[in-house]
Amino acid sequence: MKRHYILWYRLDQKDRYLIWISDKIDSVLVRDKRVATFETIAEVQAYAAAQRIPLVDEAPVVNNFDTVQDWITDPNQVLNAVDCMNVWNLVKDITTAFKIKFKGNLTDPMTLEVYDKICQNNTIPAHIPGAEGGKRNLKEKERKVLADIMAQAIAIAQKTIVA
Repeated sequence: MKRHYILWYRLDQKDRYLIWISDKIDSVLVRDKRVATFETIAEVQAYAAAQRIPLVDEAPVVNNFDTVQDWITDPNQVLNAVDCMNVWNLVKDITTAFKIKFKGNLTDPMTLEVYDKICQNNTIPAHIPGAEGGKRNLKEKERKVLADIMAQAIAIAQKTIVA
C-alpha cells in the first residue's frame, strides 16, 4: 500500500522538506522533472491537501547531507552512521524516481558489506570510532568505498532536489 511521508533534509545548510513515497519500490514525489521540495511542513501539507495526497501523520527526522559531506573531507574521523544510512537510503529512492545509476545500488560484495555495517551501526552506537576491529567497524578500504558512495549521493541530491 502506497504511503506518503514528509521527509526533512538538510543540504548545503538549508533545511527543506519533500514527500517520500513508501511502496513496493520506494521513491520521492517528482514535479517539473525535479524532486518536489518545500520550505516548511505547512507548505508540504497544503500541497498534499490540494493534490489529495494523504500524508502519514508522523514527525519527520532530519536526513543530514551536511554532516555526511563534512565526513567525506576526512573519512578517518568519527562516522555518523545514522546520517550515512539516511542519506544512502534517500538517494537510492531518488535514483529510483529518476532512473539514475548510483554506486550505492550496486550488489557487489564490498558495497553490500559496507551497507550491512552502516545498517548495523544505525542503531547503537550512532557514532562509531575509527577503523579498529569488529564486524560493526569499517576498515580503511570500506571507508573509502563509503566516502565514494556518499560523494556521489551528495552530487545526485544537489542535482535533483535543491530548489
